[in-house]
Amino acid sequence: MVAYNSIQAKNQAKTKTASKAASASKKSKSSNQSTNSRKSSSAASSNNSASSRQSTPELNDRQVGTLLSLYYWPDYFKGLIGDSGIYYGDDQQDGETYHYFTGNGDPTSVLYYQIDGDTITYRYVDVSNADCVADAPIATKTISLKRLVNDYYNTSAKRAEVNGYVAKLKPLSEIRSE
Repeated sequence: MVAYNSIQAKNQAKTKTASKAASASKKSKSSNQSTNSRKSSSAASSNNSASSRQSTPELNDRQVGTLLSLYYWPDYFKGLIGDSGIYYGDDQQDGETYHYFTGNGDPTSVLYYQIDGDTITYRYVDVSNADCVADAPIATKTISLKRLVNDYYNTSAKRAEVNGYVAKLKPLSEIRSE
């Protein structure tokens, strides 16, 4: 895990207390995502006939990662993108290439994703039931690109917001050169 090793060299491992705080934050975010997911699902079903006629726009891997970040960790992403930054890169996991975004330098700040047509497979360290980050498993989930586009890229204002975030992303090589 290139991203983890590079960042870990720059930042020391988090304490068990920080892990529990991250776990509490993750649980809170999960609850908010569930509420947002229900709202998005309701809105998507009311516009289902219109969205089924729309084709998914051509997006690059950083645009897709930004849409996924707005879904998975919106507050974290928006807070870091304008502050210390979100970094991007590619890495091998289980013999497959994944793109990733990372922020603070610990394993919980890495969001791996892989694009396969309309299906986005994403992986993250799930600290929700772990005593510390080191004991946390890697969770793997999927979401449709069409859903992300419908939720975060369906108006000119949302497209401008997403593309503004994409312009602020930094390559991982900037961390390595510091």
